Amino acid sequence: MLEKDKSNPECGFLHTSLPDFIFDTTSWTRDAGTFLRECVLYGHLEEACLNLDYLIRSVRTNGQGFYSFPEYFFIGQDGGSGSELDGTCAILIGASILSRYLPADHPTQKRIREFFLCKESPIRFILFRLNEKPLIQGSGEFGGGCFVPGEHINVVQNALAKDTLVSVSRRLAEWGEKAFADECLKGADKIAANLPRYLIDKDGYFIWCLDPETYQPNPEVLGSLYNVGTGLVNGVLAMAADAEGLLLKEKNYYTYQAADKTFEKLYQTPERKYCFDKYGVWTQFDLTRPGCCSPSYGQGYAMQAMILTDRMDMLAKALKFLAEGTYSPIPELKLERKSPYEFYERMYTPYSVEKKMDIEVGCGALNIVNVAEPLKVARMMVGWDFTEEDKLLFVPKLPSNITEYCAKDMLVLCRKETFTVDVTLTGDGQLTLHSDKPVPEICFVWKGKEHSWKNVADIKEKLG
Repeated sequence: MLEKDKSNPECGFLHTSLPDFIFDTTSWTRDAGTFLRECVLYGHLEEACLNLDYLIRSVRTNGQGFYSFPEYFFIGQDGGSGSELDGTCAILIGASILSRYLPADHPTQKRIREFFLCKESPIRFILFRLNEKPLIQGSGEFGGGCFVPGEHINVVQNALAKDTLVSVSRRLAEWGEKAFADECLKGADKIAANLPRYLIDKDGYFIWCLDPETYQPNPEVLGSLYNVGTGLVNGVLAMAADAEGLLLKEKNYYTYQAADKTFEKLYQTPERKYCFDKYGVWTQFDLTRPGCCSPSYGQGYAMQAMILTDRMDMLAKALKFLAEGTYSPIPELKLERKSPYEFYERMYTPYSVEKKMDIEVGCGALNIVNVAEPLKVARMMVGWDFTEEDKLLFVPKLPSNITEYCAKDMLVLCRKETFTVDVTLTGDGQLTLHSDKPVPEICFVWKGKEHSWKNVADIKEKLG
C-alpha cells in the first residue's frame, strides 16, 4: 500500500485502502501520520522516510501562506492544503519522532529540519492560529465531527495541537532553535490553560466542539447523528501518549481527570455498557451503528485509554474482542482478505445483526488507521516509552488475561542511540531482556514500583 519505487513520481504515496475499496486512490493525512509514527517505532525507518518525503513535497500553502495538510491527497494529482488540523499534527509528531531515531547525517533529517523551520512551516501555522484566538479551529471528523461541514473548536484537535507543540519543541531545542522552541512551549501552555476553560464543562466532562465565533456549544452540531456519544473523544488521552508518554496519571497530566471521567460516562451509556459487558466491543456512537466499532477510533482509542487509566480488566475484555473479532468476524460480514490476521475497518457483533444493521465492509481489510491504532495498543502493552530523552523508560501493562508476552527486535532509543531489544515478561513479574548492546540506563515501572539498571545488555529477574 506504500509506493516504494523511487523512479515513480508517486513514491511514498500511502494508499488508505486496498485496491477496489473505498478511498483506495487517496492518502488520508491523519492515517499517514499514524502510519509514520508506527513505522518508526516498529523499526521501519526507510519506509517512514519515503512516506514523509511524499507528504512534505505534496503539501501546499493555505490562504494564510502556511503549509497545512488537506483531509487527503489523490494519487496522480497535484498536492493541496486544508484545515484538517489533526492530519497536520499527526504528521508533525510522526516527523518529530522519526528525526529522533534517524542518524544525524540521514538526508531526511535535512528535509525535516527545513520543513519545521521554513517561514511557511505548519508549526508556525499552529502558532499563527493561537495568536488570533484562545484555541484553534479546524475541520473534518475531528473538527465538527463526521459529515459536519465547516471549522469548529474541537477538543481532540486542540489537545493534539498542544501535544504537537511539545513534541516539536524538543527537536527545535536540540537544533539550537531556542527562541522557536520557547514559542512552541508558550503556545502549548496557552492551550493547556484554555482547553479546560472552554472545552470541559462544569461537571468535568469534555465538550466535543464549540462554535468558532461564539465559543459556545452548538446543540445542533453536538446532537448530530455521529457526535452523540462519539468514541473519538477518547483520542484526547490516546494521542497524549505520543508526546507525553505512558505515565500520564503519575505526571498529573492536565486533561487526565476529564479524560477519565468522560471515558466512564461513555461506558455507562446503556447500549454501550450492554455491548461491552457482553461482547467486549466499545461501540463508536450512540445513535447509529449499534454494536459496531472500528479498531481505530472506537476500540483502538478506548483500549489506549484503558491502558493509560489502568483499567486492566476492561482491557482484557476489549483485547479478547479485538483478537477474536479480527480472526473470526461474524458470518454476516463478507470480508475479502488474504489472512485472518489482517485488521479491517468495521467490526460487528450479533447485536448489530439483531438491530438489523446493514453489515458493510466499508474500507475493508488493512485500512491504514485501523491497522496503526491496534499496533499502537500492542506497543503500549509492551511498554517501551519513547518520550524520555536520557533513559529508556519501560512501563508494561498486561491485561488480566495475558499470562506472558514476548516482543522481539523492538527498536528503542536512549541518549540519541538506538538499540534492538528482545523482552519476555510474565504476569507475575518474571523479566527476561536482551539488547544488541549495553543500554546506558533502563527504568522499569512495574505495578507502581520502579526498578533501575545501568549499562546492561541482559536482565533476568523475578520482580514479583
